Amino acid sequence: MSKNNTLLKIMIGALPIVLTACGGDGVFQTTQPTAPENVSTLPAQSMEKGECITFLWAEQVNRPLIFTHNIKDDSATILINQQSVTGTRTSVEGSVIPGFFTSQSYKANDAVIDIKLKPDAAQNIYEGIKIPSGLITIKSQDGSQNIIPVSGMLGCNMDS
Repeated sequence: MSKNNTLLKIMIGALPIVLTACGGDGVFQTTQPTAPENVSTLPAQSMEKGECITFLWAEQVNRPLIFTHNIKDDSATILINQQSVTGTRTSVEGSVIPGFFTSQSYKANDAVIDIKLKPDAAQNIYEGIKIPSGLITIKSQDGSQNIIPVSGMLGCNMDS
């Protein structure tokens, strides 16, 4: 593993601490979280040169990483019931840059996952795009749903 990939993992691992200080404009803050407090986390992610990945952390005490998506694919890794599952994207709206959207839906196992994001207006893939607020709604076949407030970033490895 290169020195830059190691540094990137450290920076991404520290991001939830930095994002804790970021505030949104309240658009998504009217919904109360229903996620359990003991959710585990997805493993650390590697990024190859030229890749851009969306990282979302749950807005809760232990800040678990619960969603990753490489913008070149239609699949994402999502933490559902403390299990890492792969979801296939079924719809998108609100293109920010190619492959990165403010609204997306995924199908994973028997669940439908809706993701609504509010990225910062400053859109710079070289420095990353901050996502100060968003919601992941996981709808099960039995009609139950979990609504998870999230924050995160779109990070790109532009290392030469």
